[in-house]
Amino acid sequence: WPSCGRVPRGEYRYIDVILKAPISVSSSAIRIVIDTDFRSQFQIARPTAKYQAALKILPTIYIGRPERLMKIVEIMSE
Repeated sequence: WPSCGRVPRGEYRYIDVILKAPISVSSSAIRIVIDTDFRSQFQIARPTAKYQAALKILPTIYIGRPERLMKIVEIMSE
């Protein structure tokens, strides 16, 4: 993202994988997100004890479906 006022520019990278189902299977493709620096994205200044406890159980590397990722983000944002 570009810098904005006092907020410095930065970048965020992840891998978005789409697995095609075999032709013999009628299901649609499966999307998987891989984030090799997942936990550090949630580090904040002066976290509460409850937030620190939640942060400790997050995986360092996230590999999973976008729907689950959104649930994790919702929980960490509360």
